Amino acid sequence: MTTTTPRRSATRTPAALIALAVAGSVLSIISLIGPTWLFSPAQPANNVPEMSFSFGDLADLSGNSPSTVQSSYFGWLAWVLVVATIVLAVAAILSRSTLIAAAEGILALVTLVVTIFAVKGPLTWGGFYDTLPNMRIGGYLIIVGLLGIIAHAVVMARSSRT
Repeated sequence: MTTTTPRRSATRTPAALIALAVAGSVLSIISLIGPTWLFSPAQPANNVPEMSFSFGDLADLSGNSPSTVQSSYFGWLAWVLVVATIVLAVAAILSRSTLIAAAEGILALVTLVVTIFAVKGPLTWGGFYDTLPNMRIGGYLIIVGLLGIIAHAVVMARSSRT
């Protein structure tokens, strides 16, 4: 007696792939609405206490930043990029279009690069690397969320071609 394994429908997106997009989207949104992004240690010589900064705090502080990318990102651009990336992820799941999945991945990658430049701001690259140990959960959530969305896009684009 032979048994055959039922073939999966080519028109359905596997649940694990949908979960990856949902997890990436949720982590990205959570990073923007609450947790601490950056820790600033106390500077006793300058009488400055230790401080923790959420995304909203960084938005308030970056308004006067000499870095246009930083002030735009924390002011409005992060929300636009994250929401647009999520919309493309949903569209890629519903349409199973290679083109939409590729656009999702490209936009998520652009968002990740813009995030890095926004967090760097007017610092030199050396100064930026020196502050990385002070990055907190909010900064990590946006990175992990965007990497999840990029992974989703890559798998969707590859599986949509078959």
